Amino acid sequence: MHDSEGLEGRYANYFQLGQNAMEFIIEFGQLYESEGKPLLHTRIVTSPGYVNQLLELLLESLADYEARFGRVR
Repeated sequence: MHDSEGLEGRYANYFQLGQNAMEFIIEFGQLYESEGKPLLHTRIVTSPGYVNQLLELLLESLADYEARFGRVR
């Protein structure tokens, strides 16, 4: 991991994705039934190649997690 000093952590339970020919847009937020609509707090815009790298990292991390703690449902 890289030095993360000074980075702010944000909780997300809501995700929204979009794309065009050149980029992917990934939005993160929080959604609670009492609020009715999501509160978006972070938007990441990146290239399709980097989205592919992110997907590979997420799949690898999920496999490691499931090996340690059991299957995620």
